[in-house]
Amino acid sequence: MRSNLVNWRTRRKRFFFLLTPLVSVTHFIVFAIVVIFHTEKSIGVYADKFSFDAGVRDQANYCLGN
Repeated sequence: MRSNLVNWRTRRKRFFFLLTPLVSVTHFIVFAIVVIFHTEKSIGVYADKFSFDAGVRDQANYCLGN
């Protein structure tokens, strides 16, 4: 009985040991995407699409006479 418990603990440790690098890589990729998106937004790449006043500016610049 004890050997089964020890084997289960060893398998569990081995599983988490293999899972840890995967989680680290996934976290790094998500973090990199967030940083890149935030940087592009702060320099104005997405300013027209995602800013709150984009619609207001479009309406203000729209003129029926043109």
